[in-house]
Amino acid sequence: MTRILVRLCRPRPAALVALSSLVGYLCTGQHSLTAMTSLSAGVFLLAVAATIINQIQERDLDARMRRTENRPLPAGQISPAAAAGFSLVLGFGSLFLLWSVGHVIAVATGLLCLLFYNLVYTPLKRVTSLAVFAGAPCGALPPVIGWVCGGGSLFEPGIWSLAALLLLWQIPHTLLFVLHHRDDFRRAGLPLFAASLSPEQTRVLLQLWLLAVAAVTVTLPLTGQVKSLPGVALFTLLAPILTISGWRMLARSDWRSGFVLLNLFLLLTLGCLVFDQVLHFQPL
Repeated sequence: MTRILVRLCRPRPAALVALSSLVGYLCTGQHSLTAMTSLSAGVFLLAVAATIINQIQERDLDARMRRTENRPLPAGQISPAAAAGFSLVLGFGSLFLLWSVGHVIAVATGLLCLLFYNLVYTPLKRVTSLAVFAGAPCGALPPVIGWVCGGGSLFEPGIWSLAALLLLWQIPHTLLFVLHHRDDFRRAGLPLFAASLSPEQTRVLLQLWLLAVAAVTVTLPLTGQVKSLPGVALFTLLAPILTISGWRMLARSDWRSGFVLLNLFLLLTLGCLVFDQVLHFQPL
């Protein structure tokens, strides 16, 4: 049963969401171990609760796709009622942890992400391929949760440049995933992105999204999120690397490599932000 629950939780995507919230917290200059632990665990559990609810909602679709047909719910390894109860416990636990960090805005933002993801984005996926634009804010707000938990003001531009980066990153990330698994999505009867576009138009659209992601990356040092000279140098390199490498992959319609590149880019970006904060670390 433990193995089934771990597979149901899909911990790797949830860990990336938790990491982005931790980066938002560190960007405030705070480094309380207790707060970082509660924040990371709270956001991780919130992301897990959302993905379990999503799997309950989409278990009929998952059963039609080879990529997901062996997940616990479509495979009958756990009942929807048991999965719902598990997600409810995790959801309440996550909100309690966020509350313990000490900010009602963090709890409200986390709850908003959960509700929007499961009540707006997930149902829209059955209706239109443009649902990705509705789901993107859910991936952009975790750094904001971390930021307010660290005492940061919502009126400071730095946190919104980081949120904008994650918002824009979500779009090509999701679209490349759909393009790579388009046969599975057809089997499930889901609307396909760019179904009315030619291959060339699809490539150009994705290349423009990459340029937008690279452009926002450059704004992080300009808004004060990157302070050290090594950090600025790293971000100066990240943007052209993403643009040049991604452009070449998309020119070959290599959707999978583009997807992997975007994931690696985000990990490097978050890692560089942590590295920059470590350089400015001052003991309490």
